[in-house]
Amino acid sequence: MTTESQILQEKALLLVTRERELNFLRNKHQRLTRWLTLSQSLPEIVNPRFGLAEIGAKFVQRILSVIKLQRVRLVEVRDDGLRPFGAARITLPALPPAAAVCLSGQRSGLVNEPASPGEMALAETLKLHRYLWYRVDACPEKTILLVGGFDRERAQSYLPFDQEDLEYFVNAGQHFELLLLNVLLLNELEADKARLEQFNDELERRVQERTAELAQAHRRTSEAFSELREKDRRLSEDLSQARAFQQSILPVLPQSDFVEFGACYEALDLVGGDIYDVAAIAPEHFRVFVADATGHGVQASLRTIVVKSEYDQIKHLCTSPEAVLGQLNERLTRTYADNEMLSTGCCFDIRLSGGEVTLRYSNAAHPPLLLRSSSGVTDEIYHRSSFLALDPEMTFRVEERLLSRGDVVIAYSDGFSEQSDPVGHFFDLREAVERQLATPRPLQEALADLQGDFDRFRTPQPQGDDLTLVAARIGVG
Repeated sequence: MTTESQILQEKALLLVTRERELNFLRNKHQRLTRWLTLSQSLPEIVNPRFGLAEIGAKFVQRILSVIKLQRVRLVEVRDDGLRPFGAARITLPALPPAAAVCLSGQRSGLVNEPASPGEMALAETLKLHRYLWYRVDACPEKTILLVGGFDRERAQSYLPFDQEDLEYFVNAGQHFELLLLNVLLLNELEADKARLEQFNDELERRVQERTAELAQAHRRTSEAFSELREKDRRLSEDLSQARAFQQSILPVLPQSDFVEFGACYEALDLVGGDIYDVAAIAPEHFRVFVADATGHGVQASLRTIVVKSEYDQIKHLCTSPEAVLGQLNERLTRTYADNEMLSTGCCFDIRLSGGEVTLRYSNAAHPPLLLRSSSGVTDEIYHRSSFLALDPEMTFRVEERLLSRGDVVIAYSDGFSEQSDPVGHFFDLREAVERQLATPRPLQEALADLQGDFDRFRTPQPQGDDLTLVAARIGVG
């Protein structure tokens, strides 16, 4: 094959690849647009001038007219059977116990091929094989189930559902749930108007607060859809912007007469799952924080942005590193469900008081802290602890040491310690630290050479994870 022919062939292949990418983005945008259209039309449907049965029927019909699903059901789950939402009579048999247990254990789910007893029982009752479901918790003492999908024969003609399909479906269900709550509240107010006349002032305050909450939730939903549309249109550009943003939230290392700071950071992809912060809490009190979100790439980088944002709100408020990790852990677990923000982390304070320099360190499943003494001996400081965002009741221990002039404290992510070379040996960070810090020189220069050691060690093996290292060298004592 001639060079010109080969070039033409490569261009053709590139065009095919770009066309596939464009088709993927176009389909994704169309799908998002359909769900957005559905969401924007819900206030017209979930309206207090309609009865509950009419609201349910209109909601189901609107989903079917906008989204490509074969069948959608909005049903009340009762002991004697399933009935359409707001209707008076039963039209489907009762749910088997296995399906009822499945619904009580979680609020939503995605089933491409029924596997568990609960999934199979639900599929058999609703005559669906591939389906999405969401439990609408809007009515007290009543379980409402929203289900959409395909029977076994029709499912063969469509792609399996993915996590994004489930997120759109849940979002529609939650929007419907919020609007339905408002309708039910207005109906209740109308029915009890005479009885609640004497509480009119309090009632108006509550209605205003609730209306404001619903309006704010609607604004957030609209803003989120707008952001999704923009991100979908500018995917490649957004990745570059995300990298620039992540770099921008990394701190400028503080300057001090009694401690010198240095840091190195390198994401595996355009964006990464590591983050660090060095902050002056007081003139002679510094706090260092390092975190490593599970995974890497875009999803992990989003987690680090959340973790950093939550940390920035508390780092000057907490009196100690263990309190920082405790507050951060509670915020992440109570705000983000299902371990979404799972990450390791460590925090340590360096403080000069009365001529003594004290190190206080706390750990959340993060790699050990390295302490290289002025005598050249490197020790590890470590205690076992749970991940951040795993258990809201988790408490964290603290280790305390006195530091001397020339001591160096190093926190790092496992991208350093778990990197292997082509024959399977792991990078010896401790040995590299001892070698690069053996002679007095600027700390940042030593860390740059340490990272050079790391790159030479792994080559030609690719970098396996994000890299973060923060060091502090004591200059008094």
